Amino acid sequence: MKQFEHAIYKIASEVQGVDRSNTARAINHLEESIDALHGKLAGIDRKIGEWAKRNLSKITLDTEEIDPQDAAREVVRNTGQYEWIPDSLGTAPEFAPQFSDADVVRLREERRALGQDIDYLNSSLPQLVVFPDSKTLLEVHQDLSQFEKLKQGIENGAVPALADSSEEMIVLAQRLLTHIESLHRLRDEVARAQCP
Repeated sequence: MKQFEHAIYKIASEVQGVDRSNTARAINHLEESIDALHGKLAGIDRKIGEWAKRNLSKITLDTEEIDPQDAAREVVRNTGQYEWIPDSLGTAPEFAPQFSDADVVRLREERRALGQDIDYLNSSLPQLVVFPDSKTLLEVHQDLSQFEKLKQGIENGAVPALADSSEEMIVLAQRLLTHIESLHRLRDEVARAQCP
């Protein structure tokens, strides 16, 4: 019983020694802290509700409504397939395509019509002053035609191919041609000289 009495005296002396104004201030401060924490909890609760709504309500993409779980599965299934696109994408109206299916069909038709000529799409034509004169163009055309005939003759076996197509061999062939042409002229002169 003495212990009980001693405890009561101790509590009574501590209560009398307590500064009531400091304790009231501490209680007010703690109540304000509790109110602030309640406000933070309400804000967190509201944000959790917003995130839950975003993750559970259907996504409208163009005119199609998609379940969020299905969208998540689609994203995971196709990981690595679209990351090369640097554009930021979303479901807002500004991300809607600026072209229709008809535009895509027309583009495919145009590409098909261009065929191999699509390589020239961004090319520019040379200026007329860059082209050689008509005489030179005619000579080049005739040389190319002769080249094609010789090439076909070689392929058919009608014209023997050069054994060596080095620069030296071509120079020798040109000299031979000059000598042959000179022999033809001399033969023609001899034939004319014999005719009365």
